[in-house]
Amino acid sequence: MSEAAALFRAQARLQADHATTAFEQEFIKAAFFQRPLQDSEHMVGRCPFELDQKRSPKRGYSYERFRCLCRLRNLTLVEGSETRALSASEMNVAMLDFGADAKFTYAVLREKLALPASISFAGVAIGEEKRLDFVVRSGAAAAAAGTHKLRSLIGAALVPTISER
Repeated sequence: MSEAAALFRAQARLQADHATTAFEQEFIKAAFFQRPLQDSEHMVGRCPFELDQKRSPKRGYSYERFRCLCRLRNLTLVEGSETRALSASEMNVAMLDFGADAKFTYAVLREKLALPASISFAGVAIGEEKRLDFVVRSGAAAAAAGTHKLRSLIGAALVPTISER
């Protein structure tokens, strides 16, 4: 505001017709007005399954983590004619550093789990592993978009990994 006052004083010295005290007050009131912050709680709908609960935000850390863990739990690995689900320790390894990247592809999961080429993901062609986000499965969205954004804003040091819990 002091800069605006200095500009008006300079304009008054130059005898500008519009550099009046009344105009300065109106300008300052308009230029530096901020509406009070509003709560968005009223915009969150009810959960269709637990009617007394509110929905979880789609880009919230807890929801993204929940959805990723659900997909990991339902993921099927194929080796020859044998199929299997991920073990609890494999799921923990997969979730380490969750949100470091917004997208969580099958290729990233393969690398984290150190899976050999002889093991494939059920229903996923080897050539598609680098492109497909295994959590979202379709569209341009990413599995950890909200978590990744949060981590980029507050820093990775404030988001503990599973091994630190």
